[in-house]
Amino acid sequence: MGTGAPAPYTAPVPVRPLILVLPLVSGFAGACATDPPFHADRSLLAPWSEEAQSRFPAPPYAARYRRSAKSLTYVASRHEHTPGCATFAVVEREFTHLDPEIVVIEGTATADGASPAPYRRWVESMPPDGDWPGGEAAWSASLAMARGIPFLGGEPGPAEIRAGMAATPFDRRDLLLFYVVRQIPQWKRTGEDRRRSFADLYAEVLDHQARAYELDRATLPDPEGFAAWYAEKNGRPFEYGAITPQESAPIAGEDALYTNRISAAVGLVRDSHLANLLADLLNRHDRVLVVYGAGHHAQQADVLQAMLGLPIEMAPAEGQGLHRP
Repeated sequence: MGTGAPAPYTAPVPVRPLILVLPLVSGFAGACATDPPFHADRSLLAPWSEEAQSRFPAPPYAARYRRSAKSLTYVASRHEHTPGCATFAVVEREFTHLDPEIVVIEGTATADGASPAPYRRWVESMPPDGDWPGGEAAWSASLAMARGIPFLGGEPGPAEIRAGMAATPFDRRDLLLFYVVRQIPQWKRTGEDRRRSFADLYAEVLDHQARAYELDRATLPDPEGFAAWYAEKNGRPFEYGAITPQESAPIAGEDALYTNRISAAVGLVRDSHLANLLADLLNRHDRVLVVYGAGHHAQQADVLQAMLGLPIEMAPAEGQGLHRP
């Protein structure tokens, strides 16, 4: 369903405040004089559901918005990692169609700045053939780099996530262990779990996230303790082979898994940040391209409609018809 984030790029920490980032993006265009400033009404963000997703084509697709001189294209991706796949093809098509001035990608923080050098080096390390560990985010960055277009991460930093999660029942320990659950389908898709043990992959995620979230690594459990946490919170045993994106989907409600409820809370923080970022970029640019999981588009669609109106076009992948209830 395209709701989970791809494997997050392991960026240097600590992250810088967002206020230092946007002036670094070159080529800002002034807002059209006839357009009032764009503002994201975050109260319109919707929780993810199958019903909300069914309003749109099956991913991947592109929702093309236009208001006056402003254009925003939202590539609602299916998380894929192989050049030639449908998502990569839709992304490349929309680069040509829109000729964007800036590109927003999933999985890395806005606070890392425009076209950050470590991310560019990571993209350059992607294999010429075979799977791209960075998925469509890295593919989008590579196309932007080839065209001299700046790209920017759409993710909030750890401090913003911590602040946004403060009013929830989930603590930092829950959040970091949830990140492990979210990462497992990524390891399966890329085959990383065939090259390295779960214990090594688990330790790598928690080492990085403990630094980013300023949590004593010694307070986090070993893999056996993680399995016990998962079983206690979700009411069923942890079985690596049985974990799918469903266990980390952003589903709220008392009947949802504990990890689903964490995901829904984190997702609200992420989508709020992205909605604000897109409004800010529209105030500075005429053509903005966004490449994010389809679930995020379903949750943000009403916010985008309030800013830009209904999409002028919905462009599914080649050979793919609309998916309607």
